[in-house]
Amino acid sequence: MTLPTKIRPKAGRWVFACSVTLAIVMTTVVVVLALVLPMEDSERLFAETGPFEEASPWLWIMLALSLPLIFRKFTLEVASGMILSLAAAAREWDWHVAFTTDNYSMLKPPFYYREQFSISERLIAGVIMLAVAASVLVLVSRLIQLRPWKRPLPWWVFALGFAFFMLVFTKAVDRAPGILRDDLGVDLSDQVRILCYAIEEGLEMLLAVFFGAHALALARWYKKGGGAGGLPAR
Repeated sequence: MTLPTKIRPKAGRWVFACSVTLAIVMTTVVVVLALVLPMEDSERLFAETGPFEEASPWLWIMLALSLPLIFRKFTLEVASGMILSLAAAAREWDWHVAFTTDNYSMLKPPFYYREQFSISERLIAGVIMLAVAASVLVLVSRLIQLRPWKRPLPWWVFALGFAFFMLVFTKAVDRAPGILRDDLGVDLSDQVRILCYAIEEGLEMLLAVFFGAHALALARWYKKGGGAGGLPAR
C-alpha cells in the first residue's frame, strides 16, 4: 500500500474545520433561540415533532444519495454507507417500532423469539438487521485495512472521530434530564431542560452532515494519494 507523507495528511483539513465550525454555530443559534423565545414556542420548536426533528431523516437520505457522487464510484463500502444512512433515516422516523403490529421495537432481542410477532415480521426484520450489521462490518474492516493509526494521522480520522463524538454527545444530552430525575432525584428547571433539548435537537439534526463531512475528507484523502492511490472497485 502506497503511503504518501507530504500531501495526504492535509487532505480534508478544511472539511473538518467546517464541520466543527458548523457545530459551534448551530449550538449558539439553538441556545439563543431557547433563551429568547417564549417557553411555549421553544417547546414546540425543539419537540420530537418539531422542525429540527423532522429535518433529520431527510438529511440522512440526502447523505445516502450523495455518497456515490462524493466518491465517484459505487463500491461495497459506498453501498454499506448508503444502507447505514437509510437505516438512520428510518430510525428517526421510528420505523423500527411502526414496523410491527404491536409497536414493539425490532431493535430489541425479544422481538425475534416472541410468538406474538408473525414469522414474516421477524424474517423481514432479521434481513434488515443483518444488512445493517454486514454494512458495519464492511466499513470497520475497510477502516482497519486503511491503517489510520499510521502517523501523521489524516484529517478524515479527525472528521470521523468528531462525528462519532457528536453522536454520543447528543444521546447523552437527550438522556441527561431523565437520568438526573429518575436515578438521582434532580429536577432540572424548565429553562435548563429546554436548553438540553435545544442542543440535542440542533446537533442531532446535523449528524448526517458531520458524517458527510467525514466522507468528503476521506474522498479528498483518496484523491491526494491515500489508500493506495484511490478507492478500490468492488
